[in-house]
Amino acid sequence: MNSNNNRRHIWRPAHWVSVLFALQLSLFSCTIEPPLHFPDDGADIIMTLPEVNLDLDVLWDYSLVIDEEHNEYYDSTYNWRDEWYYGWDNQDNAIFGTWDIVNPEVFNIRRYYTGADAKGIHKSPNEHQIQGRRLSARYNFGYYDILAWNEVQTIDGVQSLHFDESSTYEYITCYTNAGMAPARHSPKHQFAYYQPEFLFGGYYEDLYVSQDPADYDGYDEERNVYYKNARMQLLPRTYIYLTQVILYNNRGRVAGVEGSANLSGMARQTNLNTGYTSDDEISVNFYQRMKRHIMKDGEDVDIIGGRLFTFGLCNLNPSRATRASADDSKVKNFLDVNMYFNNGLDSTYVFDVTPQVKRRYKGGIITIEIDVDTIKIPSRKSGSGFDAVVKDFDTLTYEIPM
Repeated sequence: MNSNNNRRHIWRPAHWVSVLFALQLSLFSCTIEPPLHFPDDGADIIMTLPEVNLDLDVLWDYSLVIDEEHNEYYDSTYNWRDEWYYGWDNQDNAIFGTWDIVNPEVFNIRRYYTGADAKGIHKSPNEHQIQGRRLSARYNFGYYDILAWNEVQTIDGVQSLHFDESSTYEYITCYTNAGMAPARHSPKHQFAYYQPEFLFGGYYEDLYVSQDPADYDGYDEERNVYYKNARMQLLPRTYIYLTQVILYNNRGRVAGVEGSANLSGMARQTNLNTGYTSDDEISVNFYQRMKRHIMKDGEDVDIIGGRLFTFGLCNLNPSRATRASADDSKVKNFLDVNMYFNNGLDSTYVFDVTPQVKRRYKGGIITIEIDVDTIKIPSRKSGSGFDAVVKDFDTLTYEIPM
């Protein structure tokens, strides 16, 4: 499959969606005509999750982001397909995962009952895992907060995401652990962290289960139930970046890549309820692959490409952020790529991609462009050779010998 054909495909990770989370309150009694008489011990409720529409055009929609201070729009149209030259083929599927991700069919639900106090403290929740899109359960009369997220599915059955519900019932923390790859730019962490899997969550507060039929949205005569609809947004909790290092005038000098790369300055964990990330910055480790003879604007280039999931920038809810709030971050973002040369030696290149990551604060394309004629090729064996630091994708600025 060539890169032009791949660019016409829509990559559909289950990641950025806004859907209706319908709560159908099925309130049964002995009579078959309204008004119904509710039992004293609560009500049966059917909770339905509709189909999820998955599309990167929605995930990476920056068109409504406004800098309120300057009254300016950013990126009114983000044509990410026009930026993506690496493409996607069967070998990429084997390394990174398929271009299309199937709609989730397994969900985890936590129901927190707060009684008569809508803002009451969470106690031990009712826990459910549902196969499909319907949960039938009995609710006490009063207020509930409801948290939902997709069950993580992986090809090999091994997942990197961990969920911490032990410290408090008020929220659930999601995080990954460190691996064995060294981290160059994380002040508190020696090793880079595993990337999380795709994850989205929804949190609905103050659902009121009432004994008064007038509090409901309608009556279903066929099923003899009153019902109420509540809106829940399912928003991303992990964010996707596609990276590509475009090599001009390579002529076989860069022979390949180690396969492992790091993106620094990302959050170590996120709050599943609120979507806000932690202030603990880490490097995220991911895989890369090199492709030769890709046509870019009529020119034959080699491209090193990869895909990674992150929790996003620190101290931010990327789904609800603006460019202005992303720019407030003082954290720098570096992309580390180890390249092998045709003389058998290797070098680690460090690219400053901070402007690109802040511009694409909820995911997107990160592009580096290098004229191989302008870089120093290592001539001595010294571990990883040298670091070449690049400010952004258009300029090679300086090199630092090891």
